[in-house]
Amino acid sequence: MPTLNAPFGMLPHRSSTSNAYVLQTTRYFIRAANTDAFYIGSPVKLHASADAFGVAGVTVAAGTDALVGAVTGVEPVNVGVVSQVGGPLGLETVSVPATKARDYYVYVADDPMQIFEIQGDSTATNQIAGNANLNCSLTIAAPSPATAAMSATVVSSSTIASTSTLNIRLMGLVPVTENSRRGFGAFSVYKCKINAHQYANLIAGV
Repeated sequence: MPTLNAPFGMLPHRSSTSNAYVLQTTRYFIRAANTDAFYIGSPVKLHASADAFGVAGVTVAAGTDALVGAVTGVEPVNVGVVSQVGGPLGLETVSVPATKARDYYVYVADDPMQIFEIQGDSTATNQIAGNANLNCSLTIAAPSPATAAMSATVVSSSTIASTSTLNIRLMGLVPVTENSRRGFGAFSVYKCKINAHQYANLIAGV
């Protein structure tokens, strides 16, 4: 059975520091002037902005950027309605459009010790057992259609190398049993950590 091509961005898997894993996230600000689209699983980096109460800003990262984490949830700003259930401010919001009519907040898995799952790209050449513990960068992509929930970001297999400055550290494959996601090759599903993390390395401030 062929490996399933179903990217989902960066999906929290577990922490490398705790057996009793509970995902913890941090709320970040996205200003209305931001022109990026955000999805569940989108890799993000810190941005030189904050809201009036000091909630730090983020923006979507490029494939080689140092990262602060990945989006796990979206919260639109309540602009005066009593409830956010239903309507344009509904709690079912799962993405942030590139063109925004208001500010947003996202919840980000930003623990430097967080382990994620991420799918490899369509090229099998470098997705082999001998490369299971190397580093790589990402191919940042939006889903199709653009209104879908999950990021289409994947491992950029052509960048897999021992280079210490690459922003993602591979940690082997996710131990799943489905035939559609077993073994190395195109669309392998990896465990990984952020290798160039904005809260854990010697990274310049934003």
